[in-house]
Amino acid sequence: MGEVLNRKPQYGLTAKASKETLNIRYLRILDITDQGNLKNNDPRFLDLNEQEFNKYRLYKGDILIARSGSVGRVCLHHDYKQKVVFAFYLIRFRLDTNQIIPKFFFYYGLSPLYKKYIEDTLRIVAQPNINATEYSNLQIPLPPLPEQKRIVLILITSNKKPRHCKDFKKRPKRKLRKLERLFYIRRFGVSCSSWSVLYLCLCIKCIHIQNKYELWIFC
Repeated sequence: MGEVLNRKPQYGLTAKASKETLNIRYLRILDITDQGNLKNNDPRFLDLNEQEFNKYRLYKGDILIARSGSVGRVCLHHDYKQKVVFAFYLIRFRLDTNQIIPKFFFYYGLSPLYKKYIEDTLRIVAQPNINATEYSNLQIPLPPLPEQKRIVLILITSNKKPRHCKDFKKRPKRKLRKLERLFYIRRFGVSCSSWSVLYLCLCIKCIHIQNKYELWIFC
């Protein structure tokens, strides 16, 4: 991961935040779901001087990863209208968009492959946390940018469950998997082994075959 950053990872701000609605939102691990979504039911706010705000201000495309508590939890910041800074137990990673699309990394951060790295790393460290250096050692499958865009488009589209699949859970697993494969092949020209992509439980593996990248999705 360290090779696709355009600046050093940054730890968040330690501050006493308030429930009172102030000028700047203070984003905490508690505000992020396991699926990387932002919760707005119990936000915290604070006031900062311009220098502090500019140091910790989040920009569109910033990746946040929890280093303690819910270790490995990932969030892609995309709300560029609201002023937001991030808390101490989060690490900001700013990606080089000439190499990797932030949304591509975000989806990778929801995958079993990523979660396995988190679990394996936690086994060998004394404390239940992962620091910026350890995250920088994360290996990311990195196809060319056009393929990243294609993968992201597939995952975004696939996350919207097709109407004719609303009763899929009621069907036998054998028939279900057959229908799943047919759906992906017909819709995207892509083979897959399960509908796990619809629930963001996926593992991306890009295999170089005949000078082309082919996407396979495994549960």
